[in-house]
Amino acid sequence: MKPTILFAGGGTGGHIVPNLAVVDRLLEMGAEFTPHFMVSARPIDAKVMEGRGIAYTRLTAQPLSPHPLKFASFARNLLGGARSDALRVMRGTQARAVVATGGFVSAPVVLAARQAGIPVALVSLDAVPGKANKLAAPFVAEHFSAYPVQGGKTQVVGPLLRSGVVSRKSPAQARQALGLDPDKPVLLVFGGSLGGGTVNQAMVELAGRQLVREALDGWQVLHLTGEADLSASRDAWGWCTKATGLPVRVEPFINGLADVWAATSLALCRAGAGSVGEAWAAQVPCVFMPYPWHKDQHQKFNAAPLEKAGGAIVLTDLKDTRANARQLEEFLVPLLTRPEKVAQMRAALAAHPPGDGAQKVAEWAARWL
Repeated sequence: MKPTILFAGGGTGGHIVPNLAVVDRLLEMGAEFTPHFMVSARPIDAKVMEGRGIAYTRLTAQPLSPHPLKFASFARNLLGGARSDALRVMRGTQARAVVATGGFVSAPVVLAARQAGIPVALVSLDAVPGKANKLAAPFVAEHFSAYPVQGGKTQVVGPLLRSGVVSRKSPAQARQALGLDPDKPVLLVFGGSLGGGTVNQAMVELAGRQLVREALDGWQVLHLTGEADLSASRDAWGWCTKATGLPVRVEPFINGLADVWAATSLALCRAGAGSVGEAWAAQVPCVFMPYPWHKDQHQKFNAAPLEKAGGAIVLTDLKDTRANARQLEEFLVPLLTRPEKVAQMRAALAAHPPGDGAQKVAEWAARWL
């Protein structure tokens, strides 16, 4: 029987996909092992794991919350339910090591691993570790971080990205695969499935402005809105296309963004760990508008290395449509008419590659096989 490596993380796909990236690297290294994932009971986790041929266990772990009832549920699972279930999985699989990518699933798994005497590598995916990671950090053998941590003592390894995230296609080939004009540069607007409302609304506002329409002459737009703003965004860009002939494709999602990043010349997006890492690896110049309602502002810190390298501009989301549109006119729109500046930003990203965090974590895990 092959030795087992356990992978903990869930609640969002963003905590699961980095673990899949580590599995990719272990397989590429020729490692003989069986992966087993521990995820949350949320439907999104089962959806992400579906059809992958990887065994997984859904734990009853709950997020940390100041609300008395929710805190009680968190504590029960941290010390009892989810922790006990994780311990049973560890003993049943005779696991050799655990890789935990944060989120509320990780904390009870880390405590169970400590009880079982199993080494744990904790991965902070954002530049500011979340509550679960801060809770779990004292109990792990190694603490990695995808981005430089503010005041933290961790090993910075770069983002954990799956092998196929950087497409081998040329920009023209990727655009053609997406049904776009292969010869025109692409502005990607990527609000994300959740929390992209102010980005989407600012672009809806801009789509009606003559200055913006003129700057977009010779471009094409790919706007990924999520479900909530799909209709309004399609209406706004529809009017713009009627007035100018600008080619625009508006979609709620596109599964697998490798072709999207390969096709993109310039992007406006949030600064979640996954988006920043993928844009960095694909060398896509970005204007980032970090999600403004996070108290720790971790998205701003995620984007900082790209801004420091000269490959990105980081704006403050002002939470007001017109105010955001005004600052995008100031910082985004001029880039549309300065291809030499966009090329400089891309070159800056190429000169400062992000590193392969998944490889580093995989090398740690392979030590226990």
